[in-house]
Amino acid sequence: MADIADVLAELKSEFGSKLDGIDTRLGDVRNSITALEGKLSDLKQDVSTNTTRIEAEKRIVVAEEQLTSAAKRLTFLELKTDDMENRSRRKNLRIFGLLKVQREPDH
Repeated sequence: MADIADVLAELKSEFGSKLDGIDTRLGDVRNSITALEGKLSDLKQDVSTNTTRIEAEKRIVVAEEQLTSAAKRLTFLELKTDDMENRSRRKNLRIFGLLKVQREPDH
């Protein structure tokens, strides 16, 4: 019986030391998982921030395209207005040497 008790005590000691090693490794794994969860949270925040930034940049690009289009339209309209003014002046006649007679208003 003493041999069996000694063998059991030895097995208990071996299993205890192996279980302690496993517990240590499990603690390390838990710490690694906690660290990875923190990094994952940071990455989620970065992705959210970058998504917002990308959307803002897209809106800026659209606004720049609209501004460019409006500037081209403004230039076209300015040229057209200038042309119309020049054409309207061509139809005006100036007569030199005639006296301007004022008429009395009709009653």
